[in-house]
Amino acid sequence: MVAQRAPMRDGSGAQAHACDLQNVVRDALDHVARLAEARRGVAAAPADVVACAEALRDRDPAVARAVVRRLRARGLSDERIQIDCLAEAARHLGRLWERDEMPFWEVTLATSRIHGLLRELRADVASGEVRASGVRYALFAPVPGEDHVLGSMMAADVFRRAGWRIDLELDIDAATLLEILERRQPPVVGLSASGERPARILSDLVARIRTVAPGACVAVGGNVVAACPAQAAASGADLLVEDVHEAMSRLAQEADVRTGR
Repeated sequence: MVAQRAPMRDGSGAQAHACDLQNVVRDALDHVARLAEARRGVAAAPADVVACAEALRDRDPAVARAVVRRLRARGLSDERIQIDCLAEAARHLGRLWERDEMPFWEVTLATSRIHGLLRELRADVASGEVRASGVRYALFAPVPGEDHVLGSMMAADVFRRAGWRIDLELDIDAATLLEILERRQPPVVGLSASGERPARILSDLVARIRTVAPGACVAVGGNVVAACPAQAAASGADLLVEDVHEAMSRLAQEADVRTGR
């Protein structure tokens, strides 16, 4: 989650299907792709990615869970499993789908499996409801109407493991999000968007967040930063975010300033 405003590349944004696995993975990788390189511990091997990809396609959900258990038993951290294995496997499956080597029903199945595995990996992470004194606090949410939520989920897990209290809000409309923000007043609000459709409402949403949570630092992340740089830069957000690990210190500073730490 590196804060920057320079456009990086043109994004197609054309494949905005609800289950577009490539955009789902791109969104996730934009949040967390560089994190694994900065983490110590056992590294994933190419064979692990292959094993995850095959397991995600299997009709039996127990196969994918068994692969994750084996990776944990070998000493891989949950972050490495998420980023080095699951995200890379999903990226590989997305390429197969683009080449018509994988049917759409398997794309849907794989996406569902990733969400299930993330829930299981999250079991030992703080739930986000802890109100411990001195813990940095942020609220993460996809832009309302955004179909791709893996990035928000992975980023929330990474921040929780770093000791943050994170409220993750999924599948809510703009009015509900604004109501929650007005009630909770988080010092940091992280919005995730993947393409042109959510990018079109960013500036309006950020402006409305300013009215209900005027003290919050608003950060925008996801594929939208690279795919729609002009719209992202014009959103009015305080930070444009591309890499979780590198941006965490910056967001920590913002949270500390806003809470008087």
